[in-house]
This record gives sequence, C-alpha cells and structure tokens, in this order.
Amino acid sequence: MRYHSFLIVTLTTFLLFASVTQCIYAQLPIYNSDFRVSRSILTKGDLGDSLRIMGIVDRTYDVQGVNVIEYYEMNSAQFLGFAGDTTKFDFGQLPYLNRTPMMRRLVKQFGAVQAHDIRLGKFMQGILQKDILEMHGWPEKKKRDGKKVTWIYDEVVLEFEEGILTQFTRQGS
Repeated sequence: MRYHSFLIVTLTTFLLFASVTQCIYAQLPIYNSDFRVSRSILTKGDLGDSLRIMGIVDRTYDVQGVNVIEYYEMNSAQFLGFAGDTTKFDFGQLPYLNRTPMMRRLVKQFGAVQAHDIRLGKFMQGILQKDILEMHGWPEKKKRDGKKVTWIYDEVVLEFEEGILTQFTRQGS
C-alpha cells in the first residue's frame, strides 16, 4: 500500500514537473486509483516516453467525447489512476471499469467508485457469490444451513442467500 501511494505521488510530481518545463496546453485534474482527486496537474500532449522510463504506461481514450488518460504500472498492469474532466463524462464509462463483464455488472449495480473498491477486495452486501469467487478464489471452509451458505476465508466470514452476499464479518471483530 505504501509503495502504491509512493507511485501515485511520484506520478503526480513527475507530471507536474514535466508539464511546467514544457509547453502547457491544458489543466487537468488527476485522480488516484481510489477515484479521488490527487491534485490538479498541468499536462502537455504526449509524455509517454518519460512515463515509460518511470515504469508507467498511459493510454488515452475518447470517453463520451472527452479525452481521458488512464495510467497503469508497466509490469503488473495495475491501475494507478486517470486524468480527465469528470464534469464532462461519467467516469463509470472508463475503459478500466468496462474491461470485463463482472466489472460492467458491478459498475451498473454499485456505481464506479464502489465497483472499484469491490474489485480491490472490499466486501459489500449484494455482491454475487460468483464475483467473490473470481476475485478471492475458493474459501478455506464452506458451510450450508438451509438456504444460507457461509464461506470462511482467513480474515472474513461471508454469508450468502441465493448466491448473494447478505452479511460479512471480520474474524476477531
């Protein structure tokens, strides 16, 4: 987590420095991987070569008529954040959030921010059992009591009814 925060700070600092020292075309907010504004950055057209040196890949997309730049860690393809004017597009339409049927379903059901949180491992009532299985793998233990199914992972107990998460508790809390 600390390394991830360091990457975001490094990315933001680098983009600010690189932009100020080059021709400045536009002002864009940059959002971290939690979809919160990290800071407003000044950006110039293509900084791709400089970002690649830092191990960051940027991809530019047209989202509802707005240019949006997504940032990924080069080796792991981990989503680091994006830059774009969210007043002009629904960031639930980001390509990152629409890569898989599961993510499209989570965005539709929970919204972009919560779908991303779920994808990172946060539990929320209403998540489908198959989505949890895809993200976390098989539980260490399973129990069935009528319609209620309980999955036990190392640190959390999940309770499902008819394939939908109805309750979760952290072990030891």
